[in-house]
Amino acid sequence: MRMPKLSCHKATGQARVRLNGRDFYCGTFGSAQADLRYLELLRQYRAGELPAAPPAKSAKIPAGESTTPDLTKGSPRTVELLAARYVTDHARVHYRHPDGRPTTEQEGLKRALAWLTRCPEGKLPPDQFGPRALKSIRAAMVESGRLSRKTVNQHIGRIRRMFRWAASEELVKVEVFSALATVQGLQRGRTVAPDHPPRTPVAWEDVEKTLPYLPAPMRALVLVQWHCGARGGELLIMRPCDIDRTSEIWEYNPPTHKGAWRGKGRLILLGREAQAILLPLLAVKAPTEHVFSPRDSRERSGVGDVYDNNAYSKWVRQAAKQAGAKHWSPHMLRHAYGTRVRAVAGIEQARVLLGHASCVTSEIYARADVESVRGIVQQLG
Repeated sequence: MRMPKLSCHKATGQARVRLNGRDFYCGTFGSAQADLRYLELLRQYRAGELPAAPPAKSAKIPAGESTTPDLTKGSPRTVELLAARYVTDHARVHYRHPDGRPTTEQEGLKRALAWLTRCPEGKLPPDQFGPRALKSIRAAMVESGRLSRKTVNQHIGRIRRMFRWAASEELVKVEVFSALATVQGLQRGRTVAPDHPPRTPVAWEDVEKTLPYLPAPMRALVLVQWHCGARGGELLIMRPCDIDRTSEIWEYNPPTHKGAWRGKGRLILLGREAQAILLPLLAVKAPTEHVFSPRDSRERSGVGDVYDNNAYSKWVRQAAKQAGAKHWSPHMLRHAYGTRVRAVAGIEQARVLLGHASCVTSEIYARADVESVRGIVQQLG
């Protein structure tokens, strides 16, 4: 009989195994204690000593034999468990698109909160987690040598936000969050954490070299992004029903976008070059089908009928390497478009076409701004 394997519960860092329809937590994943507990559970499982039904809520559950940790009542005992509750009760609901898809912030949170399971400070009671504990975790991030200064600051900010949420839920004292808020971010040039060089526009020569090594849907996607400057995520969810083709310059309204949660709109203008690439794709798509889909390629590397940002970036990096082109990413196409617009018309027009409105109030003037840059789109193609 095949025995269930021990896995790591990412939210808490606990070793977990599922037997008889129940989850058993054995201790910190990778520890000797967890391995011994796992072997004992397998012995009981083979002997038929494990009950099939979960214990009643009122039952006293021995350490190491509980089902998923009880995070529904009272304050969690450790910062690790607080992180698990933050993910289940808040992050999974808050950080998602209107259509239910998780935003990229969920992945960022997982990576940040994983440090609470790697560092001993994660075992502290939440009310004892102060600025020195947060700085200790930050030091571990820096010492790992794998994270840039910006990423370290983002991860620390995510941990602070977790405590802000916990204070609002009365799981920790407000003073705990207030104390953590005093920890300033790492400053450029005053830390050993590296800074990535500024992202630069990709040269057309490198794009042209890369195109033959991409699947057909990806080639079309790269070219459309080159000619309109949209974010990759905005184009990946493009459907024919979202494009207004009644005027000479097409208007694309993404069903969701980066600023949607702030109540901002997003309008992407598509000139003749982008239109020429899209026309044959739109001709064979139903109104609600995704224009760029892995189903249209022999290389099936997407989730369902749509690529995600990670798959897009991975394909581009691999194709550029195969082609002998300089390393580049899809977002550099957006930088290239912004650079071309700025050279032709100035920084304000580039701001409008790239969707870099500074506040919600500026949406009142968005239509006038769009009208002022139609000629630029016509000129660039």
